[in-house]
Amino acid sequence: MMPASTICPICSTSNQAHAAFCRACGYALQQPMAPSVFNTGTGQLLPSSLLKQRYRVLSPIGQGGMGAVYEAEDTQLGNRKVALKEMRQSGLSPQEIKDAADAFRQEALLLAGLQNPHLPNIYDHFSEFGRWYLVMSFIHGETLEAYLGKAGGGRLPLEEALQVGIQLCTVLGYLHTQQPPIIFRDLKPANIMHTADGHIYLIDFGIARLFKPGQARDTSTYGSMGYAAPEQYGKAQTTPQSDIFSLGVVLHQLLTGYHPSSSPFRFPALAVTGQVFPVELVALVEQMHNLDDTNRPVSILVVKQKLQRIAAGSAPAKATPLPPTIPSKVPQVVSLQTPQLMKKPASVVAVKPVGIWSIGRRQVAAMVIGIVLTGIGDYLTDLPNIPVVSVLAFLIPLFFATKFGPWVGVATALIGIFIGDSIAFGFANVEPSWFYYMSLVPFGLLAGLALSKTRGRNPSRGAIGFATMMSFIALLVYELITLIVAIIVLHESLSFAFSNLQPWYIVIPLILLPLLLFISGKIEDRRANP
Repeated sequence: MMPASTICPICSTSNQAHAAFCRACGYALQQPMAPSVFNTGTGQLLPSSLLKQRYRVLSPIGQGGMGAVYEAEDTQLGNRKVALKEMRQSGLSPQEIKDAADAFRQEALLLAGLQNPHLPNIYDHFSEFGRWYLVMSFIHGETLEAYLGKAGGGRLPLEEALQVGIQLCTVLGYLHTQQPPIIFRDLKPANIMHTADGHIYLIDFGIARLFKPGQARDTSTYGSMGYAAPEQYGKAQTTPQSDIFSLGVVLHQLLTGYHPSSSPFRFPALAVTGQVFPVELVALVEQMHNLDDTNRPVSILVVKQKLQRIAAGSAPAKATPLPPTIPSKVPQVVSLQTPQLMKKPASVVAVKPVGIWSIGRRQVAAMVIGIVLTGIGDYLTDLPNIPVVSVLAFLIPLFFATKFGPWVGVATALIGIFIGDSIAFGFANVEPSWFYYMSLVPFGLLAGLALSKTRGRNPSRGAIGFATMMSFIALLVYELITLIVAIIVLHESLSFAFSNLQPWYIVIPLILLPLLLFISGKIEDRRANP
């Protein structure tokens, strides 16, 4: 008599009576004792675990929403390095496990039929001990997210960002020209691998889908908040324009360091970040993350051609500032996922920028000019009969600190005043008042923190007011340190120390600084809008 079969409660597949796992979806029909090298949670395979009597786990690489990835070796092919991806199923219901298994199989099937230098190769797909695994080529590198974390300000130089964008266009163009087209749907730095030589790989096809002509909308809503296009939230079917939207967001992040999850669908204009970009690039990025997919570039090929033209240097050197992309109506779908993000829309201009501590060519040039001007101002301060000019020694460092950042402020004040004193008294005769010069360090740093809100863009009242407030605090700290040192180090009396304070060092710079910031802001606007 034939033994009765066991029906899988997940996929309804008929299995042998005493089968431990479903032969179709891998669901645990019974609960066998797992080997000691296994753990029950996703991402917790122990080193030296051997799967399928072939793949030996070496170490975990990382985890995501869809599963965990390990570095492993194929013992049947000369211990070749492979990446072993494990499907997440902890805490999932039977139906959710089935959906996850379907997505996992889809990723394997999609990648198995693709060959592109920017895609990993798929070697194997199997289930063991109730879990699904995917074996693919091991990429020696790190995610673009990790790479950005090490970059100054979380952003890349223009040339490097353009090369990353061009490579992404290449692989997305390959996917979009398949029959039927493949829509990646989850383009973000965490799903992009970056090697030491700058080569880019697209990974994690867990929510990629085939485009279906005539279909009104996607059957499932997936996407990473901030990177996913509005249509990915159930309003319409995703198309190649959805990937173009995500690529535009990624490019924006590579160029500015601004993380899109801070205000989904709202991006500070590239010009607001205080950097200079080619006109064509500014217009292209704005067009790519347009909320209306019909207003985006018609294909990824068009995007690639424009990026290549910009990279070749055919675009003008300076950008025309464009207004921030602020939609009149934010799609309601955002509130379905994270309503708290959209209750109070963030001001695009006031978004906290990144990279105020970085030093680039613009900051270095400003530092040199500031040191020279401060040195001249301090030299004039030390001459008799010109006491009013002494404010230049503080006004100039304050201006350069609030305009270009903390490091510029510190160098301008510290080096500039030291040089001015050396010229006035002779280098050998400069009084070794280390405490005086050290008091200039917090002076420059505090004023420079104004850049955290203004990004050096100072034509508005709010920006000028904030920069002036930070400068006032910097001057007070300077005077306080000077007073403390005079009493403790120089052993001066309290009354004598107070009598040596120079209040016009605070008053006059704070009167002139707002005017200087306003004028410089207007000059920048005029240059950007000739």
